[in-house]
Amino acid sequence: MPTLLNYIGYNQPYFAFGKDLFNEREDKIAISYAGYVFQLIWDNWVIQHDASKTLSFFDWSIDPLLKHNLIGENDTIQAKMERKVKAFIQQHNNRMADNLLLPVR
Repeated sequence: MPTLLNYIGYNQPYFAFGKDLFNEREDKIAISYAGYVFQLIWDNWVIQHDASKTLSFFDWSIDPLLKHNLIGENDTIQAKMERKVKAFIQQHNNRMADNLLLPVR
């Protein structure tokens, strides 16, 4: 949504789970949810998490098919990714509970 809003010239405040792909200053991050698993992609890293524990952790730049699970091999990056995915889940759940997933007006 942020990319589309920038493209059409929208300049009012809003809330979105996303990034403006035209804004080079923002981290490039993507998150999805399927089959009870959250998948977060950030830089070269992919983490798959079930909201209670990390299921898998990959470096997609050298493993694009996500075949080599790196859990425990890079604890610093894995911990950072776990914090990011948990923060997204918490933010989403809080906003759902408070009916705040609409753009701010």
